[in-house]
This record gives sequence, C-alpha cells and structure tokens, in this order.
Amino acid sequence: MPQTPGATGVPGEDYTLIPFAPGQTGDEWLLIAGIRIGTADDFTAWGDFVISLLYGTSSLIIDLNGQIEFLTDGSGIAMGSALPQDRIVNFDGYYNGATSTFQASLSADLHFPSLALNLIELIGSMDFLMSPADKHFYVGGPITLGNPPNPPVIENPVTVKVLGIQGPDAAFDTDLNNTTISAKLAEILGFSGSWSLNCGIFSVGVSVSAQEWFQASIAFNAHPFSLQNATAGLGISASVELSFSSFIGSASLGASVSGYLEGTIDSNFNISVSGDLDVSCNVCKIGVTVPIEFSYP
Repeated sequence: MPQTPGATGVPGEDYTLIPFAPGQTGDEWLLIAGIRIGTADDFTAWGDFVISLLYGTSSLIIDLNGQIEFLTDGSGIAMGSALPQDRIVNFDGYYNGATSTFQASLSADLHFPSLALNLIELIGSMDFLMSPADKHFYVGGPITLGNPPNPPVIENPVTVKVLGIQGPDAAFDTDLNNTTISAKLAEILGFSGSWSLNCGIFSVGVSVSAQEWFQASIAFNAHPFSLQNATAGLGISASVELSFSSFIGSASLGASVSGYLEGTIDSNFNISVSGDLDVSCNVCKIGVTVPIEFSYP
C-alpha cells in the first residue's frame, strides 16, 4: 500500500509502494539498503552508498551507487546527509544477469587544499563495461581521433587546474571485441589571451592563442594475436596579432604558424610519415601564407 507521506527508507529516498491488482502474483523481490563505507580513521576515505537488489525467476539486477569523500573529517556527519564537496568521487556499479552486463563508472572532482581555497583541482572519470555487444575500459573519454590537422575530441577528459588555469586534457581508452583489441591515447593543451592598452589618443591591443595536441592509436587482431595498425600524431598552432589605432587611423600586424606530424605502421611493419607546416603573416589584413609539406616514403 502507499507509504505514509514523508516517510523515508534509505536516508534521502522516498518510496511509494503500489499493491498488485486482485489475482495478480509477483515473482520479483526488491531489496534496498543504505550503507556507509570508510576507513577506520573516518578521514582517509568514507562515503554513503545505496545498494539495490532486484531478484526474480528471470532477473537479477544489482546496483551500488554512492559518493566517497577523501581526506576529510567525517565525524559528526550523519549517514544520508549531504557530503562535503572538497574531494568527492561519485561511483555507480551495475550488474544485469539477464543481459550479462556489468558496468562500473566513477567521476572525481578533487580540490586541494579545499573547495573554498581551491589552489589545485583534479577532474577525471573512469568507465568499465563488459557486455556481449561492448567491452571497454576508459580513463577519460571516449576519444574521437582527429583527422590532421584537426585535433582529437576528448569527452570527459582527465585534467588539472592550478590557480584556476586550465591544464592539459587527456584520456586513454581501450576497446575489446571478439576479433580486435584497440587502444587510444589523446592529449590537448591550449591557451588564449588578449590584452589592450588605451592611452586616449591611441590604443594598442595584443591577442595570442596557441594549441598543442597529441594522439595515438593501436589495434591488434585477437585470434591470432597480431598487429593491425598503429598511428601517432602531433600538432601545433599559434598566432599573435598586434593592433594599433589613433585619431589618424588604425593598423594591424599578425603572424601565425600551424602544423602537424603523423606516422603510421601497418600490419607488415611498414612505416610512413607525413606532415604539414603553414607559416603566415599579415599587415592590415593583407597576408601571405607559406605552406611546407613532406612525406616519407
């Protein structure tokens, strides 16, 4: 029957129970419990979890979901209360017997020395999946490799911020199936900024941007174990522009460089290398670009 309004089971969760219709019989059981897991010192690591078990004649589903706080005093914080957000890790583990699927994922947001005094922040995620259709292990990602000169695309990257300044984004992905084993690695670091000085009768502006990226992939045949192919690429781009304006007129001067280097190895261990470098400059928006291309063999 329906629960009493406001009643709670696992702390923070409300449930409404719906009875079976007359003559209907059930063949599934649902068990839910809240637990606190942590180290004995109640400081190194601790957190609250909800474990759910659905069991029936044709189903078995187990789910463990919760948060862990690291290097934080947990004494006096009641189970089910909101956890401090200084160094938090969210976790979810899931098993479905009917579909033969197991998945464990976590995301972390760690602030040092604290969220209030955030000098260093570490952000990352992991995902592990085993199912008939898909088997993978991602640290960050998934990764979509770029087609040079375009950089890779990293979803849910592992990254670091120091004093609010964004550091590199990175990820490492591994995929497995019945015929192949493949891995990808990617990293991106970028920077942009602009500054201006206005002295009344004239003004000067400077804008700078730069990006560096790296990507690599390797694939093997599973049966028999042998190399399919491997690639690695490195790219850079940078630009600077200086502008000047006064009551007389305005002018601008800019320069940029971009390029990439890519190498591949095929199943017969043949190596090929290709690259491109573009250097350009402009004066008052009139510019020239010098392209340099090379390849081996």
